[in-house]
Amino acid sequence: MAGIDVNDVLVDPLLSTTFDVIRRQETVDAMGRTVITETMYEGQQGIITWERGTIQRMPDGTLAQQVLNVVTPFSLRDASVGWQADQIIWGGETYLVTMLKPNRHFGRGFTRAVAMTTRATDDPPVMGNMP
Repeated sequence: MAGIDVNDVLVDPLLSTTFDVIRRQETVDAMGRTVITETMYEGQQGIITWERGTIQRMPDGTLAQQVLNVVTPFSLRDASVGWQADQIIWGGETYLVTMLKPNRHFGRGFTRAVAMTTRATDDPPVMGNMP
C-alpha cells in the first residue's frame, strides 16, 4: 500500500470540482420486464480532467466524443449484474462511466473512472474550457 492517503487532496476545493452521480439499479418485474431505479447522489467531489478519447468525424462532421477522467473518493460503479453503469452529471452534460480503475492502495475509496458523453453528437472539446 502506498504511504500516502490522497483523499484530502481529492476534496480540496483548490483542486476538486463538484458533480452529481446517478446510480441505476436494474431489476426484473413479475412480467419479466426490466425496471431501472435511479438514485441521485448530489454534490460529490473529485478531480475531473479531459481524457484523451477517440475523436471521430463522420463524413458530415457530426461526431466528436468527449471523454473525462474522474478521480474521486466516491465509489463509482460500472455495469455489473443488477446494475447499469453510473452516470456523471458535470458542466451541464451527462457522461457514462465506461471504465473503472480502483486505486484503493492510495486510500479508502480512491477510484479513477473514465466517462464518455451520452449524446450522439458533441462539439469538439476546447482545451482549458472546463466548467
